[in-house]
Amino acid sequence: MQTTQTDHDGQTPHADLAAFATGEARLLFVTGSALYRRLMLGGLAAQGFQVTLAENAVAALRLRQGGPRFDVLMVDIDLPDMDALAFARSVRSGGLWSEQPLVAMSICPEPRRRSDESAAGFRQHVAVMDDGCLTRSFCM
Repeated sequence: MQTTQTDHDGQTPHADLAAFATGEARLLFVTGSALYRRLMLGGLAAQGFQVTLAENAVAALRLRQGGPRFDVLMVDIDLPDMDALAFARSVRSGGLWSEQPLVAMSICPEPRRRSDESAAGFRQHVAVMDDGCLTRSFCM
């Protein structure tokens, strides 16, 4: 798997998100895809991330109530139980995680959705493509 990463304005990604890969950054990955969860855990852990997995938005929001802090939240745009934009707006509405970077992830990014993603609070979009290198974009 390979990822490509862009800001919502199509420019180079924010350096602060790439910098998270250099330490023990805590990352919450929210996706309904068991395959993505398995792939992300190994790939991101190999890059120095401490990864917590949530299988859907409700599970992630329950974690939020429990108080764990994360340095970055990566959210699959195709969540099974809640629209990812609604999830982002909920996170941005206040409380724990409201200021943390939100990264949208999808297999097939739709450029027309970028402005909606940005308005909801996503800072970047990571597009996953199948060629064997899932986390390369985090370390560029």
